Amino acid sequence: MKNKSGFLTLCFSFVPGAGQMYQGYMRRGVSVLLAFCAAFWLTWFMDAFSVLMGVVWMVSFFDSLNLRSRILSGIAEPDDFLFDMGSWADMKALVARRHKLVGWGLVFVGVYALYNKFILGQLYWYLEDMGLMNGVLGNVYAVLNRMPELLGCMAVIAVGVWLVKGPQQPEKPDYEEYQPQSDTHEEE
Repeated sequence: MKNKSGFLTLCFSFVPGAGQMYQGYMRRGVSVLLAFCAAFWLTWFMDAFSVLMGVVWMVSFFDSLNLRSRILSGIAEPDDFLFDMGSWADMKALVARRHKLVGWGLVFVGVYALYNKFILGQLYWYLEDMGLMNGVLGNVYAVLNRMPELLGCMAVIAVGVWLVKGPQQPEKPDYEEYQPQSDTHEEE
């Protein structure tokens, strides 16, 4: 593989995935780019995910520079995706097993988009035209406007609590129930 310019590697490193792709690591670069796009998409739902965008950007930046030094040292690993998604058959099997989860996820995204892009916009224009944005209805609108973020935060907290609690083990009684011994001797 031809040595790439250190300056261009540095410049491309500022764009998630571009530094890896510039050095010929297309799969790795696409993985980083998709992770950054996913973090950006999650930020649309909840501002707290913007931290994730920063983390992905930093990992991409330093991975690109580290990859350059490994290539120059001759110890670079072969190009591969960062996240092993398995084969397409595995993905189809996952969707077949979890079709309800995928379906509810799509319903959630659709309802959120409808709520955020259509309903709130229409409500805003209606309240503005009626001159009601300064009163109680303006406050109700403000709460409704922040509702998806509030629900997202509550969902993240609920999933976190569920993960911390772990799987529920069946409760063992403090005592053992008395079992009469069976008489194995025959009476004569």
